Amino acid sequence: MTTPDQQAAPRFVRRTADNPSPMTLDGTNSYVLFTADDTAAVIIDPGPELEAHLQELGELVGDRELRGIVLTHHHWDHSDLLKTVDGWAPQTPVFAVDSRFARFVPPLVHDDLHGDDAVLEFGPAEDDRIQLIPTPGHTLDSISVLFGSVLFSGDTVLGRGTTVIMHGDGSVEKYLDSLTRLRSMVDEGLVTEIQPAHGDAITDPGEVLDYYIAHRRERLDEVRAALKEHEAELTGVEISPEHELTEKVGRTVYATAPQNMRETVNTIVAAQLEYVQKHG
Repeated sequence: MTTPDQQAAPRFVRRTADNPSPMTLDGTNSYVLFTADDTAAVIIDPGPELEAHLQELGELVGDRELRGIVLTHHHWDHSDLLKTVDGWAPQTPVFAVDSRFARFVPPLVHDDLHGDDAVLEFGPAEDDRIQLIPTPGHTLDSISVLFGSVLFSGDTVLGRGTTVIMHGDGSVEKYLDSLTRLRSMVDEGLVTEIQPAHGDAITDPGEVLDYYIAHRRERLDEVRAALKEHEAELTGVEISPEHELTEKVGRTVYATAPQNMRETVNTIVAAQLEYVQKHG
């Protein structure tokens, strides 16, 4: 069972899949966007492979033409429903950075997402368009979607709490760059609301992005302090989640994390150490 429809704005609807967990919060949010004439639709993040969720997305699309599916990043809770896309959307292109998921169109390239190349028109009206925003960090393939002044952020910004960056899957450096880019878009009036892939809508995006940036920098300061405490140097160290130094720093910075989370903590700390090794 999924949560009830949420008409967050006249031109899109959110549907939350029934996959709640500490990582997915209430579940994964899928979004269906509609053209001004209500004849076509686009899906953002189809979500996990749950038959009930697929059925509900189908009901939301209804008899409208499904003109595109946008994947914000490759994680299973966003992408698994694409395993069966040949059955439920056989002619629909999938827009994704990860080549495993891009369909009928070339994989997206972050560096190419600027100007007209970043805009997808899915209807005849002037505002029947979405802009793809490169936001790598949570994962290296992450993108966000701008529809009007509403940003669909994937896991780059969550409805509550902060996102996770894993060594080998994401990048703290790129993440901070992405947050700074989004903060500038808020300052320019381009983004007035954020619809995340987990949690509720964010109506104060500037305040939340400021917190996200400050939180990430505070965590990096804690990592630097832990390195100093352990009298450790990163010069020449091949950082990995398995490295002894990663374990030491993790037990200092995340002292209260339960033992069964230590492997995850080490993967997070390795990503942080990678940043500190490069930037000091």
